[in-house]
Amino acid sequence: MAGAAFLIRDAQLPGNKITIFEELGLPGGSMDGILDEHKGVIIRGGREMEAHFEALRDLFKSIPSLAIDNASVLDEMYWLHKTNPSSNPATGLTAREDEHADAAALQVAASACLNLRASA
Repeated sequence: MAGAAFLIRDAQLPGNKITIFEELGLPGGSMDGILDEHKGVIIRGGREMEAHFEALRDLFKSIPSLAIDNASVLDEMYWLHKTNPSSNPATGLTAREDEHADAAALQVAASACLNLRASA
């Protein structure tokens, strides 16, 4: 879907000339989104819009808001995160898959976290 948005924006290709095929059973593609039948395509995981998500930020900046005049989807994301900040203290799951592990119980040393972040 992000590829289609870039084709429309950058190549001026009409949307009716684009067909999207999804290989995975879960729609969303490389920009890590999910299709919710009531909300449309959303970014999964409660992800913060960090500065290094440059391609996603660039794309959202170029898409006009449907709800607010003279605003972009990126503007809406910024305002949402200012009024309703999100965080994800634990990314690990327990064996039951429906419960998040306690971040402290993961026992990952601060130096290991820094090493992982530096290698990403």
